[in-house]
Amino acid sequence: MADDVAGRFEEEAAEGTPPEPQIMVGGLFGVVGLAYRTAARHLVLLLVPIALVLVPVGLVTSGLFIAVIGRNGLIANDGLAPLSASYGFIVALIVAVALWIAGYLLALAATAVVSAGLLLGRPVGAGKALAAAVRRPVTLSALGGVAIVGTGLTFAVGFGVAIVTKQFWFGAGTFVFLLVSGLWQALALPISTLEGQGARWSIRRARSVSQGRRTRTVLAVLLGVVLGPILVVAGLRWALSSLDGFAHVVIGDIVLGLVGLLVVPFQAGTLAVAALNQDYPVAEVSPYPGAPQDRPGTPLDLAPIRERLPSSGRPRLRRAALLLPLLVLPGLLYGGYVWFNPLGLSADRVLQPSFGRVPVTLHLLRGERPMAIAGGALSTRVCADRRCRHSRLYENGDSAFTRALGSAPLPDGRVAVAAWVQGRNGAEDALRLFPCGPTGCGDERAIDTAPIVERNDAGSLSAAAMATAGDGIVIAASRRSGMDGEQVRLIHCADIHCATPRAVTVADLAHTDLGSLSGQLAVAVGRDGRAVVATQDRRSGAITMIRCDRSECRHPQLTRPVPPSEPLPDTDPPQDDRYVDGVKVVIPRDDRPVLAYHDSRTGAERLLRCRTPDCAAADVVTLTGPGLWNLRPALVLDGDRPLVATYDLGRKAAVLIDCQDAGCARRRSVVLGRLKNRPGYLDLAVGGDRRPRVLWTDERAGLSVGTSRLHLTTCARLRCG
Repeated sequence: MADDVAGRFEEEAAEGTPPEPQIMVGGLFGVVGLAYRTAARHLVLLLVPIALVLVPVGLVTSGLFIAVIGRNGLIANDGLAPLSASYGFIVALIVAVALWIAGYLLALAATAVVSAGLLLGRPVGAGKALAAAVRRPVTLSALGGVAIVGTGLTFAVGFGVAIVTKQFWFGAGTFVFLLVSGLWQALALPISTLEGQGARWSIRRARSVSQGRRTRTVLAVLLGVVLGPILVVAGLRWALSSLDGFAHVVIGDIVLGLVGLLVVPFQAGTLAVAALNQDYPVAEVSPYPGAPQDRPGTPLDLAPIRERLPSSGRPRLRRAALLLPLLVLPGLLYGGYVWFNPLGLSADRVLQPSFGRVPVTLHLLRGERPMAIAGGALSTRVCADRRCRHSRLYENGDSAFTRALGSAPLPDGRVAVAAWVQGRNGAEDALRLFPCGPTGCGDERAIDTAPIVERNDAGSLSAAAMATAGDGIVIAASRRSGMDGEQVRLIHCADIHCATPRAVTVADLAHTDLGSLSGQLAVAVGRDGRAVVATQDRRSGAITMIRCDRSECRHPQLTRPVPPSEPLPDTDPPQDDRYVDGVKVVIPRDDRPVLAYHDSRTGAERLLRCRTPDCAAADVVTLTGPGLWNLRPALVLDGDRPLVATYDLGRKAAVLIDCQDAGCARRRSVVLGRLKNRPGYLDLAVGGDRRPRVLWTDERAGLSVGTSRLHLTTCARLRCG
């Protein structure tokens, strides 16, 4: 019978007739239905043990994490995360997990006692139910240990099956099947508290109670204790995903924490009904009498259990309701800390979990909205706001672009992008100019309609770079010259339409390979309108500076501040499709260029400051340690002080280097995020609020498409202070 048994017991008790304890619910949904209806009717009463146990546990663990992480953390995807797994954090994690397991088992056992009292017509107060559970610490600890060890052994078996068969899904299926098959043991928790026995006896009793209806019991526990709450929480998370800002971070954490506590009475009710249920299916006549699967189950004796329950009379619901506001405190503490961020932690967000191995460029649109531009297909990911909780990907729909992109911000808030487009059917390659904004860089027609500012032989590997000047846009482009040389061209456009481009050849570099990436070519424009171009040879690592005498650049001056170098002996460069070398250039107000580049010999990241505007002499400082897997740095100016984004392979992290002077002789390094794999391409931008944003990739090994995670880290304070 799936009637409201608790209600019938209460009515009979009110008439003065002691009811005969009997709980008969057949079928899977009968058990779960009775448990959930009982929990819903008496939810206020059933939440009292949870408020008394899990709320303090939640406050303690949240406060412990906040204190241990301190400044060594970041706000990752609207959650608090450590930058490194220190010993203190590991200890705090172990303590927090132990507290949660102990508190959950205690609250679940006490709530199961209250549920059993309601089902048997003998209401039990929350205080006495907690006292009954607290008096059995050894039993609860043993049952928790059995659950943990059993789960670990089951995982080991599944892992072993996956190794032997070399099939991940087969091993995962084995793990899930074994784990679900043992869910009947969960009945030992209410049985131990209701019958006052130890863990070993309770597990054996759970086996005998579920005998003859093992499948139905396992499915009831699976549905009522595991799947039901998971589906509720998952559905709530999906519903909250449309919220933004304060509503998502603070209110979302409060609601999720509250619902996480509200499901416990339903879990406890399912265990109580499954354990107390007296209904068994009629067994068919077996040709093998006495077989284990045909032995009848032994139900619990409800009369002694009912007499053993500590009756508390009529529950005081008003007093119980006063504790309910406490349920929001853990979520309020955690969500409030994340939102207000009192320590000024950086905020990291994964913009794209599966990102290709292509160079990335970061720009800020109006309203400080980040926009990431990727080479190859000229795809753009535009953030909905400065926090970039939501973003949208715009793809051009064509792979005719080379990975060489030059870009620069425009006065109207858009971004100008110069990209080489491969010629079709043997036609010449063309360097086209694209305006990019909140809706991307145009559709497929833009490939053929965007203005052409330069041409090159078909299939040539060319580079491009761009900067804005007071009178328009300056583009630096490379073209193959002879068998092994490069010709550097400087192109001036009055606006994004570039109706009359003015181009001039500023250098013919023999025995030079600039490749097809903008990393080997950089350009900047000083206050006087004169451009400075920096190139780095992929083969030798040599850097050439080209300084214009005037804005027309008819008589440029060439210097080589970084001479060619040979790789260190017994070292092999990375053998993949990445181009690790590259150079960035900026011009401070004193017109003495500053360069950040990748040392092709050692893999270290260096910063070079010219002593004179023509860079006849320079001072060089090493920013990071050596490492051939490192990639070229990103460089911007904040005032006259450089900011450099790069990777520190020693700490295996993406870092921001804050130079305390123009030459970066004094500097500090701020960890932005930990690398789980190896460094990928990155870029850096600073908006009007002077808060750095770093776009970086955590690249997994392998040459397949989509092997990186694209991160955007936003500093909460100036220069990530």
